[in-house]
Amino acid sequence: MRPHLTSPNRTGAVQIPQHVMGAWTRIHQKRDLIQKAYECPTMTQHELGARAKAAFKLKRAPAQTTISDILRKAPAIMSDAYGDGKREVVGVDPAVEDQNVCLSRELIKTKAQDLQKELCDTWELNFSNGWLSGFQRRHALRYRKRHGEAASADTAAVYLGRQQLQDLTDQYAPTISAHGVKKTKTRITIALTANADGSDALPPLFLGRAKQPYCFTKRTASQLGFEYKANQKAWMTGQVFREWLLNLDRDMRAAGRHILLLVDKVLPPNTTAFLQPMDAGIIAEFKRAYRRKQLRWVYEKIKRAELIKKGDVYKVDQLQAMKWSKEIWQELQGKTTIENCFRHTGIVFNGVYERSKK
Repeated sequence: MRPHLTSPNRTGAVQIPQHVMGAWTRIHQKRDLIQKAYECPTMTQHELGARAKAAFKLKRAPAQTTISDILRKAPAIMSDAYGDGKREVVGVDPAVEDQNVCLSRELIKTKAQDLQKELCDTWELNFSNGWLSGFQRRHALRYRKRHGEAASADTAAVYLGRQQLQDLTDQYAPTISAHGVKKTKTRITIALTANADGSDALPPLFLGRAKQPYCFTKRTASQLGFEYKANQKAWMTGQVFREWLLNLDRDMRAAGRHILLLVDKVLPPNTTAFLQPMDAGIIAEFKRAYRRKQLRWVYEKIKRAELIKKGDVYKVDQLQAMKWSKEIWQELQGKTTIENCFRHTGIVFNGVYERSKK
């Protein structure tokens, strides 16, 4: 579940809660009670309640306060405008909610940055997290966040695993390749591979369900510039990984290189968030960059006032998702994110980096 901001209000018709006075009484029962009170003005409210219990086979007679409240609202209840007794709660921002837009932190920042450029371009404004937190409090917005597996990790296992990996990585230059897998809600799996200093990141391997997705428009994945495999669940299978590994081994042999390959499921349980560089921040930064790109795309659609079907505001086809992913992976290679994440795990001695630079 992606992080999002929620407003206390929601658009749509909702049933009056059960604890509200008289809400458990059906509309036709209320109208019948009002009609009976009009026909028999000498009946007391307690008598009307007893009659309602017998007529509608209720477990107990309506309280006198309930009868009084129904009779007090008789003009409204008997009117055609009252309908079925349900009320519609209108959202704070119907224009946004009609498009089913989830207001995220990044989307609010993006809008604020655009407003700053339009209204006061000469001002140097920093839309920090502190500013955003204040904005949330002022407008009653709440931020919900998911937590990963790091909290459940065994610290002793992390320490032991780190020592074992240090003994291995000390024998190699920082061209170690790490293999990570990222699942998205679009049913695509992306395999990311990079070395320890980020200088050699392999093209992403995409795995989808369809052998020839409709959005490819009769072109193959290779013609579009992607490495793509398909299976029923869009997962990394043993066969796909074997083919990928053999191709990598062939390329390394041709280049005369010896590498140490770190893959998932080979580390101590619940320690990947600490010892696997991909899970220590690389994939997280990849996801954040993808989300920023998607939110910018959504924001531009809203800005152009495009007609968006409910539930489709964030929807992109598989080809667009693959294009964004490829662009983001290329952009990450020009940053220090990959090297910093390897350093953060502590599995590579700093001396290894220094030796490689000499």
